[in-house]
Amino acid sequence: MRRWSKQVDETIFSAAGAQSFTSRFREKMKSQTEEQRQQRYRNVGDPERHSRFKSLYEEGVESAYVLQAIGNFEKMFKLLEQTLTQSGGQ
Repeated sequence: MRRWSKQVDETIFSAAGAQSFTSRFREKMKSQTEEQRQQRYRNVGDPERHSRFKSLYEEGVESAYVLQAIGNFEKMFKLLEQTLTQSGGQ
């Protein structure tokens, strides 16, 4: 159980965030003025999160973060399928 919780915390949570941002919140940001967008960027203090946020807005589904998110989901589903197959679905 800990292994699955750790997997969700470390990869899937972030992956879901990247996908939901590009599919929903990105469109909302497009309607903002440039100054409003720049203020949003300034509000993100962590440099890695800032870079991610900006990439997701500017590149949308073409962002490397989205591609990584899809890969993380694929790995998780493959691992889940292998685990269930090995345990006999129990």
